[in-house]
Amino acid sequence: MMNILMILMFFAMFFATFTTIDYFISLYKKYRIYQKAYDISVNKLEEEIERVNKIVEENKL
Repeated sequence: MMNILMILMFFAMFFATFTTIDYFISLYKKYRIYQKAYDISVNKLEEEIERVNKIVEENKL
């Protein structure tokens, strides 16, 4: 009886560890996707700022 409980506990710990690791992997993937989207939006914003600054400089002359 004790051996069966030990085996069940081992599988329970293995399953808990696996699901926890899987959860953190999925969180990291989401973080990477959001980080890429943020980088793209920041780059577009910087390009737009440069474009507006050029227009302002041209209008000053």
